[in-house]
Amino acid sequence: EGLKGEVLDLVRVRHELQSRMVLLIVEMFSREVLGGKGFRAIAQWLHGSTNLEIGECSLLVGLARLLMLEPVVGDAFHRGDVDALKARQVASFCQHPPKNMTPADVKKARRILLDLASKNIADCDAVRAAIRRIEKQYGNREDGVPVGEDSERNEFYASKGLYGRVTVKGDLDAINGARLITLLSSLSAPTPEKDGVKDTRTPALRRADGFCELLRRYERAGLGPIEGGVKPHITVTASAKDMTNLKALKDLLPSTEELGFAWTDWVGP
Repeated sequence: EGLKGEVLDLVRVRHELQSRMVLLIVEMFSREVLGGKGFRAIAQWLHGSTNLEIGECSLLVGLARLLMLEPVVGDAFHRGDVDALKARQVASFCQHPPKNMTPADVKKARRILLDLASKNIADCDAVRAAIRRIEKQYGNREDGVPVGEDSERNEFYASKGLYGRVTVKGDLDAINGARLITLLSSLSAPTPEKDGVKDTRTPALRRADGFCELLRRYERAGLGPIEGGVKPHITVTASAKDMTNLKALKDLLPSTEELGFAWTDWVGP
């Protein structure tokens, strides 16, 4: 019982510290404390001053921005009624409600969502489902576009993480979502080897490989954007000697077949 009690105490203290951080970031916005410090944004300053990932810093700063615009949600968060993730969900919805919702409707929805989010049994999926029900209830946009086909609600995030890896997250309308799923379907199907060995990749890895192949095909089709007057490219210069001298490659990979290669400084064959 003592262990459980201390863990719960630490959860409460952690929330209090997070609440304090959000309040301080809001104050930093009001004072513009980063002016002339070499950082373009508070999230970049926080990332550069700590070992926190830029994604975590951006989420924290984004929550502070949202709660500045949604003081009622902010009060619930600072009281400890809702955690950071669910506060972000509710505040984001209230800032971007269906266009045919009146201010009174938004106020009512905010109260319903906060009441749900404050329950111990609630999670982000439950709040997200409630938001979807509200969106469905209010139906189409004023111009008749259904919620599921409303491309103005689309979101796509691609952020760098450790070792240069990139995390992708998004929310697409039904039409473009179906287009993506259809294109990925054939590219992410299991592909047994010639000897009949079963494809050991997980479904998630196959989808990732399919998405990467989609990007490669787009590039090969010559449809990529122009950067600095030319399309993105890599230039490799190799001499005839480079292409025929295999000693370095054999030393590096003794079991490798004898294929020609070019050598790049600091990289290798």
